[in-house]
Amino acid sequence: PSPPSSAAVRGTGSTVPVGGATRPHPHHAQTTTAPQSTAPTTGELNQRVAPTIKGQSMPQGSSGMSSTNVAPQSVVQPKVDRSTKPVGPVQLAQPHQPPAVNRNVKPLLSVQQYRRKMEASQPVYGTSRYVLTGLRNLGNTCFMNSTLQCLCSTTPLALPFSSGRFQKEVNLTNPLGSKGELAVEFSYLMKAMWSGEYRSIAPRDFKGTIGKFASQFAGTSQQDSQEFLAFFLDGLHEDMNRITRKEYIEEKDNSGLTDSVAASLSWKNHMRRNDSIIVDLFQGQFRSTVMCLTCRHKSVTFDAFMYLSVPIPPGADRHTVESCIELFTRPEKVSGVDKWYCSHCRGHRDASKRIEIWKLPPILLIHLKRFSFHGMWREKRQNFISFQSQLDMTPYVVGIKPNKPYSIYGITNHYGTIDGGHYTAFCMNPYKRQFYCFDDQEVREISPNRLKTSAAYVLFYTSVDLTPPRVM
Repeated sequence: PSPPSSAAVRGTGSTVPVGGATRPHPHHAQTTTAPQSTAPTTGELNQRVAPTIKGQSMPQGSSGMSSTNVAPQSVVQPKVDRSTKPVGPVQLAQPHQPPAVNRNVKPLLSVQQYRRKMEASQPVYGTSRYVLTGLRNLGNTCFMNSTLQCLCSTTPLALPFSSGRFQKEVNLTNPLGSKGELAVEFSYLMKAMWSGEYRSIAPRDFKGTIGKFASQFAGTSQQDSQEFLAFFLDGLHEDMNRITRKEYIEEKDNSGLTDSVAASLSWKNHMRRNDSIIVDLFQGQFRSTVMCLTCRHKSVTFDAFMYLSVPIPPGADRHTVESCIELFTRPEKVSGVDKWYCSHCRGHRDASKRIEIWKLPPILLIHLKRFSFHGMWREKRQNFISFQSQLDMTPYVVGIKPNKPYSIYGITNHYGTIDGGHYTAFCMNPYKRQFYCFDDQEVREISPNRLKTSAAYVLFYTSVDLTPPRVM
């Protein structure tokens, strides 16, 4: 793959349940009638609604004109309960009218468009293969295919898109988004992959839309799957951002505040500008502490993150994912051209910087930093990283502790060197609860004892139940 960009660091920083009850139409009056043993006669109905003029009732069948054929009827005064007050204006029951439809606003999704896209995707049909659809390689697109398979197995994300419910929250006016194009194409893809109809499809329209907004993914050159994941989740977040107008929020000094208060305030400010299904599922919070090595003055800030990009310890061929996380949270010295400006010393000083995890998201993404760059020298770390099916993150969280371990459900793998290679994905099927290997269009079951390899690149963990939607 091409070298990861400088943005592929410890987190994204400032970037990163759908549904609702059906409500009655506001223009449809709801009336309740008492049950009757027999239908009233025409005369009885006329008597019930006969108006009274100057104390006299109108004859039955009268429209306000005099009649000599029918004798006047005695007036039956209605009984009124004046101890209660109406909650609104009294309305007579009206005949049912169809709701008004604004035909100038078109839905984002349509059955016809979906069928056309599926026909253009060169589908290979299968039977009862829910969430087991392979993706055709369109020319070095294994980086994209492997990532999409892991996202497809992320049930809380896939469900609202496969069902179309995401449309309620699409932000069409966000200048940082794609006007819903990324969200719509992702929805078509999730619908197809969850349908159980296809053994494989070619995601041409999805790739075309990705390339439209990120030129590095437009061609057929090899790319980095983690960079694609970061770009796509950021783009999907902006398309689904519930904040329609991002207000300016002045950054304030946390001095004098407890960590809990400062973290809560920082998260509230973050949510005032970023609120989406991506934030709900994938974003956690870091605590960053910088200490001047001259006067010991400290600065503490809190920032949102979307994935942990953890280093691999040198010196040994085998490590655990826990050792990578522990190394990530160690203090590091900031010096040379990167010296920190100390407001207490009023000058640039050597400092100690430490990033720790304050709180974790429901879905935890761990990126193993296998690719390293030192000037013109580049390399890929081929170390074997061991991981268990359950990951206890409690020792690595300094703020809000997780209440249960994380379970692994997806892995993207990179085989090869820094100059070229191939991506695959291992994903747990949410229906069968078995792991499958996704090698572009080829899908096969894989034994759990074969999940750990030196090719593991991005690990997908969950702390929530990945209960699948009902079979559609």
